[in-house]
Amino acid sequence: HRLAFTPGSIGSPIDGVEMRVIDPDSAEAVPVGELGEIVVRGPNVMLGYWNRPDDTAAVMVGDWLRTGDIGRMDDAGRFTLVDRAKDMITVGGLKVYPAEVERSLLDHPALKEVAVIGQPDDVFGEHPVACVVLHDDADDDVDVDDTLADVLRFAGQRLAGYKRPRAVIAVDALPRNPSGKVLKRTLRETDFAAHPQARLAESPASDHAPREPVLRPSLLAAHASRREQLAVDFVCRLVDDLLAADPALQAAPTTPETKLADTGLDSLSITEVGLSLQAELVGVDVVPATLVFHHPRVIDLAQYLVQAICETPSEPAPHNRLAVAPPVSRLPLADASAVAPPADIDAMTDDDALAALMRELDA
Repeated sequence: HRLAFTPGSIGSPIDGVEMRVIDPDSAEAVPVGELGEIVVRGPNVMLGYWNRPDDTAAVMVGDWLRTGDIGRMDDAGRFTLVDRAKDMITVGGLKVYPAEVERSLLDHPALKEVAVIGQPDDVFGEHPVACVVLHDDADDDVDVDDTLADVLRFAGQRLAGYKRPRAVIAVDALPRNPSGKVLKRTLRETDFAAHPQARLAESPASDHAPREPVLRPSLLAAHASRREQLAVDFVCRLVDDLLAADPALQAAPTTPETKLADTGLDSLSITEVGLSLQAELVGVDVVPATLVFHHPRVIDLAQYLVQAICETPSEPAPHNRLAVAPPVSRLPLADASAVAPPADIDAMTDDDALAALMRELDA
């Protein structure tokens, strides 16, 4: 067993005990190497809580006991613990394991201790917040503020967008129980806005304050022939900026034919696209969540923006003909025969259509 030891692993289960990794939501087994909740069964595992069926159902999947530990199993059947399931943060449908974020932030030289918790978010459901204890030499107010801002930049270079803390809060000490375990529940219940010794450094990249429109003024001022290209350039820049913000994505430059689903952007980044578009669509109450699915390519989104912002009419019929609506019967017409019937409208020239319209208005 010593020869099979893997650093960081808890090893394999003892004889007579089985372990597996399941999806916390579906309770289905996950592939080897993927993260999930570890479950166990065996003669030494409880059958349930006495006369507490609801509590039993919460921790038992058949005869498997949910341990509450998040981990993975390798090809050799060895298990590695990553975090606790109750501490997991869900950001826009994506799972964030605080221990992973904490390990990454602890590489920053100014940080002595880190605890990452989830806080409510109106857009994504939750967002990560890092509570940090600084080394003793970082006690000056100005230096602390600069340090917290640097920690946010540090996180941005090492973590995917949805894993980056929205805020970093400096505290004197992390709350612990008598055995030394960090009490994250206490941190989650703390009102840091009123905490006398907490300092908050907001992350500009995740600020959801109302955004000023960028594309809209340009479209409204531009000639109709240039609007689509302006919208295409805007969407391309938006997608390229999101791709550049995630070091894990190595994507080719965005083109009008690029499909957002093929760029590797996660659901959080797609939501950021929606937030940016919302600022442009003044007068549209809510950008639909399915916008990117209904308009999958950059060119499709650009055309949607032009139409929504400028109310661009349909393209004229071939040969520069003007499509004219048939006369409405409620209008008092002096001579109905003077207006071309609907069957002849498609053959009308611009001049004929204009003349017919003037006759109708004069009637």
